[in-house]
Amino acid sequence: MLIEAAGLAFFSLSLGMGCMITYGSYIPDGVRIGRSALCVVALTAMTCLLSGLIIIPALFAFGFSPAEGPGLTFIVMPALFSRMTGGTFFAVLFFVLLLVAALTSSVSLMEVVTRFFMDEMGMRRTPVCLLMSLCMFVVGIAASLSFGVWQHHTLFGMTFFQLLDSVTSCLMMPFGGAMVALLVGWKAWNSLAGKLTSDLSPRFALLLKITCRFFAPIIIAAIVLQGFWFALSSAATG
Repeated sequence: MLIEAAGLAFFSLSLGMGCMITYGSYIPDGVRIGRSALCVVALTAMTCLLSGLIIIPALFAFGFSPAEGPGLTFIVMPALFSRMTGGTFFAVLFFVLLLVAALTSSVSLMEVVTRFFMDEMGMRRTPVCLLMSLCMFVVGIAASLSFGVWQHHTLFGMTFFQLLDSVTSCLMMPFGGAMVALLVGWKAWNSLAGKLTSDLSPRFALLLKITCRFFAPIIIAAIVLQGFWFALSSAATG
């Protein structure tokens, strides 16, 4: 469970995919990076905790199965709102905000690739955005159909959505996060330490250094190994 939670943290904090590095390049020099990072982590953890306190009790109260996965949001929340006073209003408000959250997440992910093509290949933002949006739309169709007419079409025992989720959360993002941690902890610490720890206490800065060098790579390696084991197990049973 702890390994699964660590894998989810890569999604929640946009780690291992270049989002924070890309956004960090836009931060003014006067911003305190260490304190800002702590605020982001704290607010994200609080949001996840509150979501769990809402979804999990309602899940068992209405007799739904936790095995239904991400689709539970569209099953549990409507049932919950139907029992509330003014539930229709709050349901509309909730799903509108969920749509905004999905769109803003897509923008943040697309900015990484867009910025790469702009900086490395000299392309203009508009064509790159249109091309990336089309690619995301096509892949999104296949992922959405995995909950419908394509739910019985599997590869290695997983639907297209499950395969994307497993490969990205358990393999690709942890690998990227491990490389960033090792790079910061060993190669670039001397040049980055001043900006990263200028607003942190010496003890916390030391803890951050040790975490980047040792703790984070070890935990991430466990996530990657679990991802390989899950993929092999799914292939064997599928």
